[in-house]
Amino acid sequence: MALRMLKLETDEDFIRFCAGLRETGILNIPDEAGVLVDDISGNINRVRRLLFIDDFTGSKQGVVIKTVPENGCLERYPNIRFPEDRLSFEYQYFRLAEEAAETHEELAHWVPGLWHAAKDSPDGLIRALVLEDLTPALTLQAHVLRRVAVPETFLTDLGCKLALFHSWSAQNLEPHTPSNPSAAMNRPFVLTHPFEQAETLGNQWAMQDECWRNRLQDSFMRQFREALLPQARLLLSGFRDEGFNVLTHGDLHAESIFIISDNPVVIDAELCDVGAAWFDTGMVLAHFRMLSVAGNQRLSAESFLKAYCDTLDKEIGIIPENLIKNTFQLAGFEIIRRILGVANMPYLDQQSAKDLLEVAAHYVLESSEVLS
Repeated sequence: MALRMLKLETDEDFIRFCAGLRETGILNIPDEAGVLVDDISGNINRVRRLLFIDDFTGSKQGVVIKTVPENGCLERYPNIRFPEDRLSFEYQYFRLAEEAAETHEELAHWVPGLWHAAKDSPDGLIRALVLEDLTPALTLQAHVLRRVAVPETFLTDLGCKLALFHSWSAQNLEPHTPSNPSAAMNRPFVLTHPFEQAETLGNQWAMQDECWRNRLQDSFMRQFREALLPQARLLLSGFRDEGFNVLTHGDLHAESIFIISDNPVVIDAELCDVGAAWFDTGMVLAHFRMLSVAGNQRLSAESFLKAYCDTLDKEIGIIPENLIKNTFQLAGFEIIRRILGVANMPYLDQQSAKDLLEVAAHYVLESSEVLS
């Protein structure tokens, strides 16, 4: 696909791109179909959902297209640049998930269908991914915030499937698999950035007229910064020093997990990387806890973790040392950055955020007590 077709900025650019895919037989879209375009961009990439409607038959066909903004800039934060190869790593995650499903049929729908990967001919980087549209299914976050019950079996299924994919990747990836530079840049945003860049973040909240976050940040940092920052640095340095390295998703929050027929399907894997399994399990736990506060139901961390550990023990015969402890610590730091960091959770009110910060500090500093 020509590079000029891959500089996708406007809705019309995306429509023309799909027309080119139809002409080459990659997409089966009726010639006279109308189209609705929905901007579903997140923090990192530019994303559109296109729904093609055949006016004659009334049939509908949706696709999701992700592309990297020019020069690697983030879509929501254009002053931040990530490497431009991040969709190439997401492509690898999807392909490896398909390969893992050949061994574990339970993983057959772990990721959405991948219809096409468009490359830049000069450097070979993937500039756009054309993916299965999962709507009208909802994300885990949407389920909870809309007061739609999340079945307990979903929580255990998520733990089982994540463990299956982790164990498969640990046994099938090359020991020296290249690291993802975008993921390496993102991990400090999760762990150390809220502590080391507190002044910058405080200025952001002031500009957004959310000064209560400034007050909360000041209070929290005075009480906990000295104790928490060394732990954040320790986790950051140990991401790939574990004896059990897996292909992590890298951004497994509640909007990256869809619920389809009570089964989990994960999206947005551009921050995948080879490293510690607790980076995924901890992120899941953090969002379980935040959503349990914001919603009307408790998402059981115990059910998820038990299913994860039981499956891991069955597949590889061990549960790595410090997996659970580090899971809770990563969960604590993810809660902190979602309240005080850039990618915050707008559904949390002031009192909930204050209470959750105390929980997060407890997760990091008293993880042995959490587990007792």
